[in-house]
Amino acid sequence: MKVLVTGATGLLGRHLAKKLCNMSHHVIALGRNQDIGNELNQMGASFVPCDLSNRNTMMTHCLGIDAVIHCGALSKPWGNYYDFYDANVIGTKNIIECALERNVKRFIHISSPSIYFDFRNRLNIIENSSLPKRSVNHYIKTKKEAEKIVDDSAKYGLETITLRPRAIFGPYDTTLFPRLLNVIKNSTFPLINDGKAVVDITYVDNVVDAIMLAIQAPSKAVGHKFNITNDQPMALKKIMDMLFELLEIDIKYKKIPKYLAMAMASLMEIIAKFSLDHNKEPRFTRYSIGVLAVDQTLNIQLAKNLLGYSPKVSIEQGLATFATWWKANHDR
Repeated sequence: MKVLVTGATGLLGRHLAKKLCNMSHHVIALGRNQDIGNELNQMGASFVPCDLSNRNTMMTHCLGIDAVIHCGALSKPWGNYYDFYDANVIGTKNIIECALERNVKRFIHISSPSIYFDFRNRLNIIENSSLPKRSVNHYIKTKKEAEKIVDDSAKYGLETITLRPRAIFGPYDTTLFPRLLNVIKNSTFPLINDGKAVVDITYVDNVVDAIMLAIQAPSKAVGHKFNITNDQPMALKKIMDMLFELLEIDIKYKKIPKYLAMAMASLMEIIAKFSLDHNKEPRFTRYSIGVLAVDQTLNIQLAKNLLGYSPKVSIEQGLATFATWWKANHDR
């Protein structure tokens, strides 16, 4: 099978490309990081340096493709709206149009369950749950728009499946745990609402398994959106306790009330917005505080029923693997 992966130099795309190569599939890997691209070439993929705005390059490499896995996106809680729009909306539009023009059979879109987020406690969220009318940041707004583009393409015959994996972590993570580790100051970690928020996180290999299932899924799964998690809802403090122990970091928690943390984040956002480098991410944003403070878990029954998805790597196993990788590659 010939598969094209966008965002192949990111966490998920990198692991996916490796899995596909190990299974002897022909992989076209699109991404922007040449160093990681060289590693992908050594794995057996064909790396193509390509920005999602480069429609001509994507059109060339969509020829003869059986499936497109669209992992590429700009994913962070802060930044210029037009940067998010170009990457997440225009980028998705471009790759969809290329897939349609080249008669690609199946298109797997990697979306985000952050589109459910509205600062409220929400447990066991299903895929057709109502979405907040107003998105809390540019990333979420543009990911919602990207989903609509994918949905609209189905009318032209493209077999689309959308996955919403929650909080992906694992080796090569530059986003989830590195952001949390970055807020450690003087061996102190801020704990919002005692760390009682119940959340889902997902080990990267489990997401890769979900993608592989989506590629081969029967027609009854086409057109659906699927929540993907480790199916192990857990209090945030328990996750952090395990992580710090595995990393051998002696941490003291500093308890901060939610209202105070949100006020501090609001101030940091105002300062960042009016600074000379207003695209520089504040130490905290209201969204990042909200994620740490409220319950949000997903129901994955639909993925179990229609895709046959069942997470194979537990959170405990995934954290151990991440910690081993982190200690081998970082001073901390």
